[in-house]
Amino acid sequence: MKNIRFMCDSARMPLPGLNRGNKIDNLTLAAGVESVVSVPDGAKSVVLGGKNIDVWVNVDATATASGDVADGTGSTYNDYIVDVSGADELNLISETGCRISLDWRK
Repeated sequence: MKNIRFMCDSARMPLPGLNRGNKIDNLTLAAGVESVVSVPDGAKSVVLGGKNIDVWVNVDATATASGDVADGTGSTYNDYIVDVSGADELNLISETGCRISLDWRK
């Protein structure tokens, strides 16, 4: 796995995007079905990618796509980079179904 490195131009000004990783998984999420993915050893973050993704994410806990959660245990919606430091699993669920890439970083 690679470290996250933001791209810069020749004047060291940030550009939109990240360097490409070398540990990438691809998933097809069925609508309403939670997918549980093991976090690779050494991973500290994962970059989520896809076109028109519709995904709720939780770390080491069930991902839920609906309902009000006001106790701090809710899932996040369409995160771009997720901190998985010390986690065992990444939980994902989509209300509509989608394809997603998981670009693991250290």
